[in-house]
Amino acid sequence: MAEIDARSTTGSVSVAQGNPQGLPRHISTFTAITFALACVGLATSGTLPYSSFLGIWPGANLVVVLVIGVVLSLIHGYTFSMMGVIAPRSGADYVVASRVLSAPVGFAASWGTMLVGVLLAGTALAFLSDSLLPSLLRNIGMVVESNGMLSAAESLEKPETVVLVGAIIAVMIYGVCILPPKVMEIINKIGLFGGLAAWGAILIQLAVPMVSFSS
Repeated sequence: MAEIDARSTTGSVSVAQGNPQGLPRHISTFTAITFALACVGLATSGTLPYSSFLGIWPGANLVVVLVIGVVLSLIHGYTFSMMGVIAPRSGADYVVASRVLSAPVGFAASWGTMLVGVLLAGTALAFLSDSLLPSLLRNIGMVVESNGMLSAAESLEKPETVVLVGAIIAVMIYGVCILPPKVMEIINKIGLFGGLAAWGAILIQLAVPMVSFSS
C-alpha cells in the first residue's frame, strides 16, 4: 500500500510539474479582471455598506466602513489566490483543506460552501424575479406611460410568477455557463462594458443634466 501511495503521489507531482498551471488557461488576465468586476456587481455592491451597515449604525463614517470592507475583501481574495498557487487544480479549496487539515474537514468545508452558494443563488434569483424586473418594468412603464408594463410589473410580484421566472432565469444561466470559454469571455466583456457605459451615462446626466428629471 505504501508503494502504491508513493507512486500515486509521485505521479501527481510530476503532472503538476509538467503543467505549472495545473489547469489549461482558457482566459486572459484582462478577462479574469472583467469577471471579478462582474461578480462584484456595480448595481448591488453598495447594498451592504450603504444600506445595511449605515442603517444599523447611523452617522458612521462612510470612508471607514468602505476601508474595512476593502481590507476584509483583500484578505478573502488573498486566501483564495494562495490556495490556487498551492494547489493549481480544480477545487483548490477542497484539495488544500483536505491535505493540510484532514479529509473530513475538507469535505465538510467544501460541502458547506456549496450549500451556501446554492442558498445565495436562490436569493439572487428571487431578487431578480421579485424586485429587479418588476422595478425596471414599473419605471419604464411610468416613463413611457405604458399600462401594460405596469400590469406586468404587478403580475411579476406574485409568488407563483416569481418561482416560474426564477426557474427560467436559472435554466438560462446554466445554458450560458456550459458554453465554450471563448464565448463566455465575449459575453462577459459585453456585459461589463455595457454596465460601465450605463454608469457613465448616469454620471454624465448627474454632472451635466441635459434633460430635467421627471418629478
